[in-house]
Amino acid sequence: MESKRIPLKGIVRNTSTQLSEDGEMIDVINLRNKYGKLQPIKDAEKVYQSQYPIVYIHKSLDYENWISYDSNTGNLYWEAKKENDILVPVNKVVYLKDSIFEIRSIGNILIILSENDLSYSLFTDNTYNIIGDINQKLSAYATTENSGDYSVYINSGLKGTFKKSYGEDGTLGDDTPVNQTVHKMLSEIREEGLLTNPVLLTFTFKLYDGSYLIKSQPILLMGECGKRSIIANVFIDPSGSWYHNFYISGYNIKLHIDKILNVEELKDIVSSVDIFISEIQLYDNFDKYSIGKYFTTVTEAGRNDVYETVFPFDDLKERIETSSNFYKVDSIDIEDLNEDIDKTLDLKKALEDLTVLPSLEESQFSNIVSAKGSYIYNDKIHIWGSEEVFPSGYTPNDFNIKQQVYNYNQVFPKTRLKAYILTYIKTDIGDITVLSKSENFISYGFNPYLSYPDSRAYKMEIAFETESGTVYKNTYDLKPHDFLNIAFFVYRTLQPLDFLDSQEDPFQYPETSDKRIKNNSKIKVSSINNPFVFPSEQTYTVGSGDILGMASVTAALSQGQFGQFPLYVFTTEGIWALQVGTGEVVYTTANPVSRDVCNNPDSITPIDNAVIFTTEKGVNIISGSSVKSLSDDLDGETINISNESSVYFIQNLTEAIASIGLQSSFKNELFKDYIRTARLAYNYNEGEIYAINTTKSYYYCYSIANKEWSKRSDAIKGIIESYPNLYLQNDDNEIFKVNSENGNLKQWMFISRPVKLTGIQHKRIIRSFLRGLYNSTNSSKIGFSIFGSFDGESFELVNSVQGIAKNQRDISLGRVLRPYTYFIFAAYASSGTESEISAIDVMFEQVKRTLVI
Repeated sequence: MESKRIPLKGIVRNTSTQLSEDGEMIDVINLRNKYGKLQPIKDAEKVYQSQYPIVYIHKSLDYENWISYDSNTGNLYWEAKKENDILVPVNKVVYLKDSIFEIRSIGNILIILSENDLSYSLFTDNTYNIIGDINQKLSAYATTENSGDYSVYINSGLKGTFKKSYGEDGTLGDDTPVNQTVHKMLSEIREEGLLTNPVLLTFTFKLYDGSYLIKSQPILLMGECGKRSIIANVFIDPSGSWYHNFYISGYNIKLHIDKILNVEELKDIVSSVDIFISEIQLYDNFDKYSIGKYFTTVTEAGRNDVYETVFPFDDLKERIETSSNFYKVDSIDIEDLNEDIDKTLDLKKALEDLTVLPSLEESQFSNIVSAKGSYIYNDKIHIWGSEEVFPSGYTPNDFNIKQQVYNYNQVFPKTRLKAYILTYIKTDIGDITVLSKSENFISYGFNPYLSYPDSRAYKMEIAFETESGTVYKNTYDLKPHDFLNIAFFVYRTLQPLDFLDSQEDPFQYPETSDKRIKNNSKIKVSSINNPFVFPSEQTYTVGSGDILGMASVTAALSQGQFGQFPLYVFTTEGIWALQVGTGEVVYTTANPVSRDVCNNPDSITPIDNAVIFTTEKGVNIISGSSVKSLSDDLDGETINISNESSVYFIQNLTEAIASIGLQSSFKNELFKDYIRTARLAYNYNEGEIYAINTTKSYYYCYSIANKEWSKRSDAIKGIIESYPNLYLQNDDNEIFKVNSENGNLKQWMFISRPVKLTGIQHKRIIRSFLRGLYNSTNSSKIGFSIFGSFDGESFELVNSVQGIAKNQRDISLGRVLRPYTYFIFAAYASSGTESEISAIDVMFEQVKRTLVI
């Protein structure tokens, strides 16, 4: 007689019956291998039953709110809140939106992703409020108002030829700078709060975190005198004496902002409309004027001579083109914009020293309208598969100078019935065109500074039809700005744009191309703690395939390289790792790690020091730069002993399975088919990975410690992750806290693969023991059976015991009369049976049999 102890392992399908190890299982259901013993799991703690499926838990130190979604109506609900560790119903509608598929949060802001939309809701004052469209157009403009001329009279009292260069006796020379008296006058004008120099002005939304969204084009403002705002004259009388005059013109800036209709929706995110200007110097201490070079005669010869020069010289256009430092000169509280605003800027304080004022350092245009997925990491939202809508651009009326004198040029206003701007943009998928238009507006001419809020734009076509029906059209080449994210054009004369040649063709709006562009291989990263702003420099291209998902890991890739690649990006080309940068650089490089392609983005799940995901081959884990399969054991055919058409069908065992209610946990489905649409989840308390297909009535469990697979018998319809807790939701919207098992002991079963004991010889079992401790509560029962087979396929019952075990150690079975080559051991119990199963001990004898031919 021989004896053998058979350890109890997990489910294994990837070897043949002849090669399998004794102790491997066909199925293990509702048992956990812990401390070397199989123990039945308990029902998880039921924490709530919601009206609709819970899709997100929004929590901070001060609150924990449960969000549900009714996909039939599109209503997103604040379902419940936690008070004193108890969930209390709220049932308030947060938002109405079809096809919501993902919710994230940063602070008290919900980020809601739907099929064609990216929306936000702010939790404040115990209420969720949908945030208004911060990308909406701000209807505003600025004009200048002249405030009179200032002059300084300087009488030299000298005689001589004007063209002569004087010496160092205080007289005028070829490179003499402007007299300090003029500098003093310029300072006095600024002290009055008046500008002499041209400025670029822009309107912005200031957000709650201090960042800015640009809401207007850079508007080139010039006083009525424009570039003739500083003029030097030299007068020479017949006696040869001369005197010197400087004329300086100052101006104010006037603003108009239309009221914002949805201030209440914006006020928690947008704190104010801030106005910034960038001043372009007409003259500075480095400018020189030369009598011989720059002064020209403006009177007739032979009379009193007047020589004139205008500051600046030839480089004003270049100064305007390179101007990029904007400083805040005014701020209007968002709640004041419940009505129109008309005001003249008070610049007295600002003009003391613009450079000490807050500058416009982080400013963005936000064009993202939807995304395929998102991930929160380092307090930034990362989105992929984003869809951007190229804005129509600024309208013809936005470029309307709206003043009758501009840069020493008289403008005659006229009504233009129709006008459009067609802008051409280069993109990765080819050129696209966008159209903006205005109708029935009074035009004073187009500003000489044109721009589009994307540096990829390269051409702008402007056309309009006057009241008389005359059509004009011009085209302007744009160039990218060296410092701002715009493409722009500055007219050489700095006068309102000229439209000289009328068109014979009738006016009509041109067709445009699709304004949407999809960024399937790009990640866009938001500003820190600000999900509204995605700086252009924080866009990262990962390979050339489509991004499927991402997850972070904090373990080092190799010794001494902690955090080198803390973020994995899963694409249709494989897995990439992003290296964290320093300072303002979020990531420095994207390097390929593996060619494994995730087949289900919903499966990508971070766990302790690794990330798990599925491919067509099964469940995988990536840690550092190494990818390993976790599900090789399940890579094979399923043996379904309850399927009557299968050669493995066992009637008695099928009846036992049905008696404890586990029949729905047995299917013929291959594991790789099961996980194709399954989600993965992680139980931090038990170190277990769950593969859950919400269309099935069972799910798989992998123990990281034991590296073994088993099954659980519940039908799960939803997974709710809220670190460190994991919640599962069923069809009735009952929610269970998986890492808190405090309910009844669940029914359980294991079925071994065919056991060979010593090989493929015939054996007769003398005695067998299911080692462990057992205690049935109430009417719960436990069973232990042995099935025998000669071919490893067709099995028959050879011994069985079933009953109620009261504080019993071991369950034993006696002698099996017939010898068999293979044996299946099966044990099962109804719910409520306390069990600790350690092993199966078998005493047997080998039997020689004579084959009769």
